[in-house]
Amino acid sequence: IFNLIKKMGRPIQHENRFQICLAYAAIEHGELDEGAYYAEKVIALGQRMQNKHQQASGNILKGMIAEQKNHLKDAEEAFQEAVRLSRESETDQLLPGMYRLAHIYLKQNQTERAAPLLQEALELATGFRLENPYHQIQIYRLLAILHLQEKRDANTIAEYFQKSLALAEQTQNPLQYGLGAIAYARWLGGNHELQNFNAAHDLLVAARQRFREIQYTRSDRSIQELQTWLRKQARQAEQNTESAELSTLSQRFGQQLAPAQ
Repeated sequence: IFNLIKKMGRPIQHENRFQICLAYAAIEHGELDEGAYYAEKVIALGQRMQNKHQQASGNILKGMIAEQKNHLKDAEEAFQEAVRLSRESETDQLLPGMYRLAHIYLKQNQTERAAPLLQEALELATGFRLENPYHQIQIYRLLAILHLQEKRDANTIAEYFQKSLALAEQTQNPLQYGLGAIAYARWLGGNHELQNFNAAHDLLVAARQRFREIQYTRSDRSIQELQTWLRKQARQAEQNTESAELSTLSQRFGQQLAPAQ
């Protein structure tokens, strides 16, 4: 297909878009080395064309690959470059560059660096010029994680997760719904309240269903491990509740039997 496109004499921009599609496909299938090859071609072609938008796109792909390899410093540098190029050219790649960079900061618990990026990204993603529900879904999810790390109000955290899931449902995006449901379930499971475990379980069931709709299997193991962890957490919470109830009963019983002073 790529050779046919070139033989048709298309403008060089089409070649770059094709390289971007190939890179995304490789990343989604876990073929990171192949994805890196195409990402570098996108960057090189963008440089040749003096097209900062294309260079930013290539750097976002490069950062995504580095992030999947857990090379956070390399990912940070790539996303920083994408943000710089996007600001200079005022392109729509600024949004994904910003929130992906913020995610790298959150992975390193650098909330003070992530917060302003996410706030600006949200303003842009909900504004007139760059309004985009796809980006809003991910920004809301990252804002929930930011507030979680900052130990903010639980209601605010839940609200951001719910906004992300609602938008994913509204725009029929099963992948982003599933990813958001997993993150939400993980947070609920850490709250050690029995009602939260039931809600977390329902979210994981919903995530699995959404992934099956698109035959996405990369999160199967994560869901299984999270379900196992939730069961352990629930049992521990039940034991703690029973122990607390027994302790309260024991104290009351002891007070009733204590001799009058």
